[in-house]
Amino acid sequence: MGKNGYQKGIKSFPQNYKILVLISITIARAVYALNWYTLSPDLSQVSKAFAVSTSNLGILEAAFLVGAGLFQIPSTIGSARWGTKSLCVGGMLLIGASNLFGGLANSFALLVLLRFTLGIGASMFFAPAIAVVGQLFRNERQGLAIGIYNSAFSIGGSFALFGWAYVDSFFTWRGGLIIGAVLAVALGVENYIIIRRSNEEPGKLSRAIEAAKGVLRNKQVWLLGSGIIGVWAGYYVIGQFLPFFEETVRGVSGNTASLMAAQIFLWPIPGAVLGGILSDRYRNRRQFMLIPSLVFGAGTALLGFSTFDETWLILVILGIADSFIFTALYASVYQMPELNFDQKIMSIALMNSIEITGAFFGPVAFSSVASFSYSYAWLAVGILIIPFCLALAVAREPFKSLQKKAGSVT
Repeated sequence: MGKNGYQKGIKSFPQNYKILVLISITIARAVYALNWYTLSPDLSQVSKAFAVSTSNLGILEAAFLVGAGLFQIPSTIGSARWGTKSLCVGGMLLIGASNLFGGLANSFALLVLLRFTLGIGASMFFAPAIAVVGQLFRNERQGLAIGIYNSAFSIGGSFALFGWAYVDSFFTWRGGLIIGAVLAVALGVENYIIIRRSNEEPGKLSRAIEAAKGVLRNKQVWLLGSGIIGVWAGYYVIGQFLPFFEETVRGVSGNTASLMAAQIFLWPIPGAVLGGILSDRYRNRRQFMLIPSLVFGAGTALLGFSTFDETWLILVILGIADSFIFTALYASVYQMPELNFDQKIMSIALMNSIEITGAFFGPVAFSSVASFSYSYAWLAVGILIIPFCLALAVAREPFKSLQKKAGSVT
């Protein structure tokens, strides 16, 4: 089947089916995010169960980032070989299996290994799921569909940080991991039933490899992805360690500590819409990444020195800043005329790979400094965000690339 036939096949799907798939993928995205953070509300119990230090907890959480970061691009190429449906379903099943066995792990080393495979499962789902949505809604409110898909991450993450504090109080951290795992397996099976296998184009794998080579050579993608490494590290550290910090160091109840951390997921829901509208209106994606990144670094640095009320305000600001940054980042590839559709998806995957893999330093730095001072641990992570912003400062504004392309055509 040629390219025109392929496009025709995509458009032939009924509208009701497209909406059903969007709902299915969006719920799976929320459960995917939930499984990232089901361990976070009870890290103190993990520490006691295996008699490990805060530094070891940093290694545990960093293992997830390594798995999630390294397999982003391979997952996009794999989806060309085995289909986007296969990668989505396989990713959800691997997420479920990793946390299921994690809840049964009898050693800390095994739990670290399973956090690594959890990251691989996350990478298998992310970009192929965007491709499923993007293909179905190509030329039909694609931005809205992808925006709905992305917002589900905040919903799932906030539900895990707050809701799983209660789940763990009844079922312990092991039960909490297993319950999240069962939900992931259920959504993997549901996706398998709902999503139809698209007709694949002949030679798609070889073209995907060539497309990946073009993306890997794109300097702007590397600059934009590198510029967000520090923010990603800070965001992940807050999500994983703030409940632990507030509960064990400041004596805040576990439920309240988890609700505090959930603010960085709740505020991006309206913030992403606002950030998208503003960055569209002012046609300046780069500034909507650079300025909020600097704000994010400053706010993170202050978390160890703020009062209870000030911490709530800082977390709200960080949540809004985060939504501005990532909305502008993911939208930026659509202003890069040198990228075709497949390369735009791969560019998002490469950006994710750069950010997540580079963010490995976050939990390691935080847990290492926290061994003698939690206040300075937050300060260290906040300060380390700033140098990465230099990449954003030297990157080319994506809208200018689009304007330059349009000018050359006219």
